[in-house]
Amino acid sequence: AQIKQLGAMHIPVVTCCTSDPIGAGLINIVRRSASSEASGRLAAAWIVAHSDGKANTLYVDLPVFPIYHPYRASFDANYKKFCPSCQMSTLALPATAIGTTGPQTIASYLQAHRSINYVFVVNDALSLGLEAALKGAGVDDVTYVGSDSTQANFPAVISGQEAATIPLPLGETGWYQADMLARAFAGV
Repeated sequence: AQIKQLGAMHIPVVTCCTSDPIGAGLINIVRRSASSEASGRLAAAWIVAHSDGKANTLYVDLPVFPIYHPYRASFDANYKKFCPSCQMSTLALPATAIGTTGPQTIASYLQAHRSINYVFVVNDALSLGLEAALKGAGVDDVTYVGSDSTQANFPAVISGQEAATIPLPLGETGWYQADMLARAFAGV
């Protein structure tokens, strides 16, 4: 509603990471569905390759965010394509799990499903504190991978606690948005 109101006032809006359509005030989007699809494909390929085709993966999802729907569809399709025999289950978490119950919920799920050997977290904010939660649950034989990480996640990647991540380039995203607005103001 606010974007439509700004559009009616001829105030341009650019944003990141949404599958919303351009229009009614929203003039451009950085990281649309296509980049989410590419990230999903990359994550699936990494897990299959790293596991030598022996992955049983838990996909930790945040379905409340529409930008993750194409991510999930791409991950699913490519995971099955790259490794038809690999198993996968899904844990859908609410946005309120970020910074609160996410790590404990993931660890509890893994404790109850001991055959899972890989975890993919669609938004790495959910994995902050995951290593401690896994140790507390006695789950130490799982490799976890994340996406949309920020600098808060990099120490876990550097130390090897988190095997890999697909970072969200926040700095570049901000500059792309500034460029889009500059072009709009210049009439380009």
